[in-house]
Amino acid sequence: MKNNLYNGLDLTIGFSLGLLALGVYLATLSVGAYPGDSASYIVQVSGLFPRLSPLNPFWSAISYLIVQIPFGSMALKLNVFSALCGAASVLLMYLVVCGTIRNIIDIHVVDSKRAVIASRLAGSTSALFLAFCIPFWIVSNRAHMASFDVFIMTGMAWLFLKYVNNGSQRLILLFALLYGLSVVEFATMIVLFPLFGGYLLFNLWKREQLEIGFILRIVVSGLAGLLFYFIAAWFFAGSEGCQMREYGNYFQVIWYMWTEQYMLIAKSLPKTGWLLVLIMTSLPWLTCLFISTRALNAEKEWTYYLLHIVMTGLIISVLLNAPFAPWSMFKMSHLLVTPYVLIASVFGYLVAYWYLLPSFLWLDSESPVLVRLGEKLGPYLAFPFFVLVVVTPFSNYKICDGRWAGAVNTYARTVLKCLAPEHQCLVTDGVIDNHLLIAADDCGRKINILNIRNGDNEPYMSYIAAKFDSPRLKNLARTGMFPMLQEWIETDVEIKNKLAIEWPCDLWVGAGYSVVPYGLVTIGEQDIHNLVPDVLLAKNRELQNNVIQVLQNCTNDVSLSRMARHLLRGISLNVVNLGCLMEDLGRKDDAFRLYAEARNICPENISALLNQSSMVAAGYKTDKRDSIKNDMNALNSGDIRRRPDIWTLSRSYGYVRTPAAFAQLGLVWAFSGQPGAAVTGLKKAMELLPEKSKGLAKQMLADVYLVQDHDEDSESLYYELLIENASNKRALMGMARVSARKHDLKKALDYLKKAENAGVPKSVITMEMALFNVMFGNIAQARIGLEEVVDLKPEGVMGANIGRAWIMLMGIYLQQRDLPALSECVKRIEENKTLNKGLAFIAKGHVGLAQNNLMEARNNFCTALDAIPNNILIIELLLRLDVVEGKKKESEGHVQQLLKLDPNNALGNYIRGAVQFDNMEYALAEDSYRKSLQRRRSPEVLNDLAWVLQRRDACHEAERLIRESISLNDKNYISWDTFGVVLMKLNKLDEAEKALDRSMSLAGREVMSVIIHMAQVNILKGSKQKAMDLISMISAKQSSMSAENSKDYEKIQRALIDM
Repeated sequence: MKNNLYNGLDLTIGFSLGLLALGVYLATLSVGAYPGDSASYIVQVSGLFPRLSPLNPFWSAISYLIVQIPFGSMALKLNVFSALCGAASVLLMYLVVCGTIRNIIDIHVVDSKRAVIASRLAGSTSALFLAFCIPFWIVSNRAHMASFDVFIMTGMAWLFLKYVNNGSQRLILLFALLYGLSVVEFATMIVLFPLFGGYLLFNLWKREQLEIGFILRIVVSGLAGLLFYFIAAWFFAGSEGCQMREYGNYFQVIWYMWTEQYMLIAKSLPKTGWLLVLIMTSLPWLTCLFISTRALNAEKEWTYYLLHIVMTGLIISVLLNAPFAPWSMFKMSHLLVTPYVLIASVFGYLVAYWYLLPSFLWLDSESPVLVRLGEKLGPYLAFPFFVLVVVTPFSNYKICDGRWAGAVNTYARTVLKCLAPEHQCLVTDGVIDNHLLIAADDCGRKINILNIRNGDNEPYMSYIAAKFDSPRLKNLARTGMFPMLQEWIETDVEIKNKLAIEWPCDLWVGAGYSVVPYGLVTIGEQDIHNLVPDVLLAKNRELQNNVIQVLQNCTNDVSLSRMARHLLRGISLNVVNLGCLMEDLGRKDDAFRLYAEARNICPENISALLNQSSMVAAGYKTDKRDSIKNDMNALNSGDIRRRPDIWTLSRSYGYVRTPAAFAQLGLVWAFSGQPGAAVTGLKKAMELLPEKSKGLAKQMLADVYLVQDHDEDSESLYYELLIENASNKRALMGMARVSARKHDLKKALDYLKKAENAGVPKSVITMEMALFNVMFGNIAQARIGLEEVVDLKPEGVMGANIGRAWIMLMGIYLQQRDLPALSECVKRIEENKTLNKGLAFIAKGHVGLAQNNLMEARNNFCTALDAIPNNILIIELLLRLDVVEGKKKESEGHVQQLLKLDPNNALGNYIRGAVQFDNMEYALAEDSYRKSLQRRRSPEVLNDLAWVLQRRDACHEAERLIRESISLNDKNYISWDTFGVVLMKLNKLDEAEKALDRSMSLAGREVMSVIIHMAQVNILKGSKQKAMDLISMISAKQSSMSAENSKDYEKIQRALIDM
């Protein structure tokens, strides 16, 4: 049955089904952007965030044009576009399945009227199956490229079916062109190419059109479509997203497009359960391709009956979302849409098969009753299938309803209302970032979103770095989000007017600010007594109440309930912290009421319960005393292993306002690399403690100050502790360290003596004295002290100290080139079973360095780092090796690793500065060098910073720095060369010439850059002949000059001509 593929009724049915689907999609349309991929797609195609992939160029281009339509919100427009694509796909699915079934059925075997009915039943049920299966419904009522992809796939199938029906050469050439374009857009079309291509060749053979010339025209048409790869890559190359992904040049973008499509195909099926997915979807579809012609044309082989029964069971189980159906197994974690398109077509085929089967069974029967029965039974077999596809949408409705997204978008809009007009940035946990960007664009506001959870994502942090002008912040952004934000908050006096924080509010605490909840965000305040509590409470209530009710309603939604609970927990956290603030302001009643509200918003808020319990224990009068006591008993009787620690409580539910909690939190902050926050936590603990109990908190606070290099603050606290108790061991040790930092070795040793008399173990004293000797350059004495430490029994020294002692001792042996001592180190460490095995590999690495076997040294240091992860000393050793061996890529990795652990690390910042200088990022290099010098005044860093400064015409500061560098090491010819250039720029030509002469004498050879600088000085002095003599020394080496030297050489030649 081939000629009249469709008639008016077929088109009416198809359009009716499409309109029905469109109506349902619009009725369940996402209110605003839907969380997840949909919201991410919207911000990328609209330009609110860089587009990160060149794939799906057609969908992106069409979506961008739709966004430009000057009415309606961008989310609404793109949601409707998806609904239209979904509805069009439903129409095309009907036409494809209906037409395919009609083409397959032989009217010489099957009555033509029955064939038409079967094809319409197949088309209708397959279209309804597709329209209302969960994955396709989901992508059709919110902005999603999958609905467009299915539209392409069904459209190509429909066009191919048209060609099969009429054999038009123009049609197949158009199909080839569009297929090439569809491959660029949708990677699945690559997978389907063998099927389309194979059937095309078969059809050409049947039509006797299998000619080389015609096939070449088809191939050329297809290749013409594939040329769009190059156009799509051209549009993406150089974009912000391309720079974030570090794709490089245009041809690399093309290569990555192909690579990403390959990865999409390779990972289109989940790692676990992929075989089951194939069995449930692709296998039945491929089976239908091979058996449909015989099965729909009166095939009576019993195995066919059995096969169709099995397939029917599989497909119905998928329709009903059985536990082993793709959606039930993977849900949104791996949204599989294409398999459901295949299943929908199989479902339609099965409906046609079961409708026609009874008429086949008794087709040749001599009994009129059986023949009549066969004619009447078909609709009864098909009816249950129709009922299933009509009923299923009602069970899928709750999962697919996109309207609940309105709650999340309401939350995002409310967050923006919480921001002052001057706020430029908002720190978030990343959950609703896309919604915030969309909401900000809808209301015409510009806000920078800083996702703290993306802080270790290098492309993202490069994007964030570009938003700041400060070289320091740009550098720290390359290290990570947390150190960048800490620096910004601590150094910008106007920060509270520029920044708001949704999460985590600890960032304010770390910089010494009090946390002030303001609706759904927090702001920082240095003096809480500047606040007006009644106004603050009223504003918080106004901003929170509406969104709380909306989110609580949203917890009933199957898909968004988890996100709604997360957002409610965040509001509850803010309410708890507002309660803590009210307690600090002496408003106990408000605080208790707020803690109760927090528990109503989020019943599992343990912090609120603990704060209520603490208030009751302190004498607060309330009629809820007994219920609070019961709740605390229930909490304490639970599994202690599942009880959250204080760190989790503060970040998940708000601060617990007790001295012990703040002290514990301070320690956690200190050990997690946040000494600023630790100071605030310990100060808070001291405020809440009675005077007689403040000693321990004061001692911990002094130790944290010492870690922060706040020597005066730590010295003051240690002094107070010593006044209270002159034999305080930790205070005496602390004063010794502070004195050593102030370069007062005598005073430091006096304190060590007092500490020893107070009972500090001799091993600890010896270790500390060795450290002081290293600090003051007394290497011989340091060696003696360290050897004494490692000779002690391990239990006499803390494990960390004994390991550190061994590493320092190895460094001294290496510096003294004492290979036997290093070999002895290896032996002793390997024999000592109590030491970390990584120490032996460190020792072997030092032996490799001493023997100039750099590969052996590197291998051992890498093994040591595996055994002692994140050890700064080992990473520094590897970084020094990278520099010696010229391994730029490895050095950048180790710099990043080092600065994540210690953003102020001297070596890490120095090497980063050197890399930035090579990349001509002079402002960033200057900042890195300055940060390195804050930790250690190294002559090399002083020299390099002076060189950068003279390049930036800051020659007076450069002179001061280079003089300091030479005072530390006057044997370095490079420093004298820098000195000469700086003096030359300051027009101190005689001094400059002397400095350059010194440089040449120290170098002991002809150094090209020094000769060029000497020639420049002589030109400025008017000594043409001397300048010419100097230039002649290097004229034969021009081809080996660096770019900078070559440029200076050409300038000198021009200057000599003009003299």
